[in-house]
Amino acid sequence: MLKVEHYNTEAAHWLIRQFEFFSLKEPFLVEKFIPRPDISIVFHFKDAPLIQGEQPVQLEPFFVAPIISRSIVLNLHGMMDTFIVICKPTVFSRIFGLDLSLLRKHSIALPRNTFYPLWETMSVIQTAKERIEYFTDFINRTQNTLYCT
Repeated sequence: MLKVEHYNTEAAHWLIRQFEFFSLKEPFLVEKFIPRPDISIVFHFKDAPLIQGEQPVQLEPFFVAPIISRSIVLNLHGMMDTFIVICKPTVFSRIFGLDLSLLRKHSIALPRNTFYPLWETMSVIQTAKERIEYFTDFINRTQNTLYCT
């Protein structure tokens, strides 16, 4: 069964719109994801989905899901423990210096030296509340000065 939890928080609201948690304890599920106007930082701590298509694509442990122009079909399988941070695209782009213009790619790589230690620490954290707090602390430390719109 696929379980999805949504959390809204005022923490780092200058960047974060919402947190989502996905867990799956079934061998196989196909789900269609439609385009939306936000970008997401996605962390897969267990099995990562496959994008279905002519050539299936295995998703990475962590990445940015950009704004895409068409829906994608994901093959969710195994044991999933996924933490998603839905962000304001222009703010995220400005902070991390990543080009988020409309791409044909399924994902944008995040700087490994910055995000792998974050992924590694969050992989052992078990609760939504603790992951949200840890990620919020990380993002506030990363943004050294007050963000101005």
